[in-house]
Amino acid sequence: MGIQQITDAAAPLVAADLRAHCSIDASDTSFDSLLTDYIAAANGLIEELTGRAFGAQVWKLALDAFPVAISLPRGPVTGVTWVKYFDAAGTEQTFDSAKYITDLVSDPARLVPVPDTSWPITQVRANAVTVQFATGYSAVPPMILQAIRATVAAWFSTREAVALPPGVVDALAPWRSQWIFA
Repeated sequence: MGIQQITDAAAPLVAADLRAHCSIDASDTSFDSLLTDYIAAANGLIEELTGRAFGAQVWKLALDAFPVAISLPRGPVTGVTWVKYFDAAGTEQTFDSAKYITDLVSDPARLVPVPDTSWPITQVRANAVTVQFATGYSAVPPMILQAIRATVAAWFSTREAVALPPGVVDALAPWRSQWIFA
């Protein structure tokens, strides 16, 4: 299995959002470049820790064969663009979206064939099945924004991106995807 990010989203915070949190005068933009770098790094680290995508992103999942259910390892999933596969003859096909159910309630989200349908037979090969899907919160939860702020402030005060500050990992526990524990 492999997962590839196709499109990236802008970080949910910008330097101006962090100036006061880092005790920087609101009109002092001299640290904005550094804050922007820290925001991007903290955002990426917290996305990895939680298994969540904060802004709108597109991902592609590759599997060697169809499993019983296809788990989409980055959430929250907002939709599935397509499911493609190489048939037994080696020809790439697009699986009819009317023949699978997109379960957005489960964590992680998953795809399952509709009742009385099964996944098609694939050619035996690496990455025989690919799924492209969209993710991201319409509004990033406040606790996640606070975790990014706390992380950026800690890094700004030490000028080192060493670890998440105390309490951040625990505060993010409710947001961690079940996929992370699999």
